[in-house]
Amino acid sequence: MNNLPHVTTNELTPAIGTRPKAYSYVRFSTKRQAKGDSLQRQLEKSRRYAAEHDLDLQEATFEDLGVSAFDRSNVTRGALAAFIKTVESGAIEPGSYLLVESLDRLSRSDVLDAMSLLGKLVKLGIRVVTVIDGRVLDEDTVKEPMNVMYAVLVFVRANEESETKADRVKKAHDRKRRSKSTFAFGQGPGWLRPNEARDGWEAIPELVESVRKVFEYTANGYGGTAIARIANREGWPVPARAADWHKTLPGKLVANRRVLGEFEPQVKAGKQRVPTGEVWQSYYPAVVSEALFNQANAAVARRVDLPKRRDIGYHNIFQGMLRCGHCGGTLARKSKNGPKNSLGYALYVCANRDRGVTACPNWNAAKLESALIRPLMTYIAADIQEGGAREKARQEVGEERAALLREQKAINHLLTTLETMGGSTAIAGRLRALEASVDARTAKVAKLSALLADPVTHVFEGDLVPAIERALAAVQDVSLAWVDERARLHQALLRVVKELRVWPGSHAAVRLQGDDEHVVLIPFAEAPPRPAFLGAGLRFWQEESPESGADQVGGEQVVEGCVAG
Repeated sequence: MNNLPHVTTNELTPAIGTRPKAYSYVRFSTKRQAKGDSLQRQLEKSRRYAAEHDLDLQEATFEDLGVSAFDRSNVTRGALAAFIKTVESGAIEPGSYLLVESLDRLSRSDVLDAMSLLGKLVKLGIRVVTVIDGRVLDEDTVKEPMNVMYAVLVFVRANEESETKADRVKKAHDRKRRSKSTFAFGQGPGWLRPNEARDGWEAIPELVESVRKVFEYTANGYGGTAIARIANREGWPVPARAADWHKTLPGKLVANRRVLGEFEPQVKAGKQRVPTGEVWQSYYPAVVSEALFNQANAAVARRVDLPKRRDIGYHNIFQGMLRCGHCGGTLARKSKNGPKNSLGYALYVCANRDRGVTACPNWNAAKLESALIRPLMTYIAADIQEGGAREKARQEVGEERAALLREQKAINHLLTTLETMGGSTAIAGRLRALEASVDARTAKVAKLSALLADPVTHVFEGDLVPAIERALAAVQDVSLAWVDERARLHQALLRVVKELRVWPGSHAAVRLQGDDEHVVLIPFAEAPPRPAFLGAGLRFWQEESPESGADQVGGEQVVEGCVAG
């Protein structure tokens, strides 16, 4: 009996002498009642009754504090459920007493459920005592007509009271939903507080600053664990009921649309509260711009399929993109510490070679990164300047928004039809399909909007030459001095690069997001004018030198008859 839920002691006290054992059961529905005297009042009545009737009151008290008996939570998952299981296991012997203030502490459900519960307790040999009037209900007394009538009347009255209260609360919520008052519902998010007039919300400046930092760091490529570590180290105020930052909190904040000022009312469906689907704009003060919200969530989406980052210095700027050109295996960046190696020395190791399947070459990380940065960034910048990635996104987001508008209009039309004609299985099915499509399109529009709102990040804004210089300085740094720059560079590349295949010492092939083919880059100075092997059907792109008189951005041509490496 060491794992009883909702029990105030770890063990049930052994019987003293031959006195019957008694157990207190205490329950109230809302946690606010814990601030009053309900708990102590119920316990004191149990103590008094046990003393007056020479019962051995056990130290183990079964308590359902803030647990409803109307929806049967106390019977399905609460302390009363634990009591019944303990009796069934034999740890509580037949003939023991269960002391309750009144029968409505056991159940406020409908009368059939309530009487069934009472019958189950007495059939297990438990004597249920209502200490408010000293009535004892056991297998014998429960058969008496007056006791049956008494129990039925108490349960009916309790159920009607709860039904009336639930209906009153529901109507009050309905009125608040219809009025769309800016202070209609409960507690606001952790970074806001009620204003002085208590008719709206106002920001808590230091907590809002923490929220914004979370979005900015997320957009720059930091994960939840890294952000929590930084926040705890720097002492950011926590916009939640917690003493410090937990690794899951940044993710919850980034997904919370209340930062944009939105609020979605909920309704109770059975035991659960479910969203109504109606979204109120500007219910709360917005504390994050929609552009930053989109950028942060797009960064999260890009990280979903990536392996967990173990590199706190963000030195592997190609994580999630880099593959071995020879076999297609992942290239992992592995630090090599030791007296013979220089500070920060690392190798890119083919995963298939690492497990003994191939003999693919390893490659010096610093050389590979430095060689790739210039041609890769130049090609990406050229693609953006020519309208490739962004133009595709702009066109696609326009199409998605148009389709989204059409489907939303169709939903409104179907709802009007339902109100006029009544229920229909076909219409209900069509509504579900449209709603699923709207959800999918909404998510896609948000992702595309993030790409348009932030054209790859600051590393590609303005002059390309200084951007490349910053990127090279970041990847060549072996300390944590440029960690933020590397994190931003990683996110910048992830926005547009789907895959980067590398044949160390020869060439690399890049495939952009939304593109089906690889484009060959020549990143290594010692490489021949044309690679010895490319892979069938790959396009060839190489930055031309300014001296040649060609466009500095680069030229493009198709390499025919290439043989797979």
